Amino acid sequence: MLAGATDYITKPIDFDKFFHKLLEYLPEKPDAGPQFRAEKPVSDDRFTYRIKESVPKPVKQVFLREIHKQLKILAAVTDGKTLAEKKEQLTFIAHGYKGSARFFGLLDLEAIASELEAGLKKNEPADELMPLVKKVMAIIERIRGENEQ
Repeated sequence: MLAGATDYITKPIDFDKFFHKLLEYLPEKPDAGPQFRAEKPVSDDRFTYRIKESVPKPVKQVFLREIHKQLKILAAVTDGKTLAEKKEQLTFIAHGYKGSARFFGLLDLEAIASELEAGLKKNEPADELMPLVKKVMAIIERIRGENEQ
């Protein structure tokens, strides 16, 4: 395990398989075992920033740790110049959120991340992309606030 990869998952990513695989490598296992199931997205605004209850605690903790790291990258983007410098990282972050947010029930994050990724790929001007970066940051802050304990 210290010398390299110990496992892999293919694309397109099946998030149920991905998170089951992730749980195999986490030191803390949920008591009742993971209960992944397809759920309808929550439409009640009170819950759009809450991670779904069906997400096991270790997976939730990993996600919250990662969004904290990514928030630092997003916060470093302050103008068109820094946006251009961090375009590759921003595209990677937006793509990741676009793919995983629905699994967690974070539909606002999914929508804005999708819009940001599309704008980055089209090389839209920084003055159009910066508000999207700020929205992603605001949503992440709210997600952290409502889910960290």
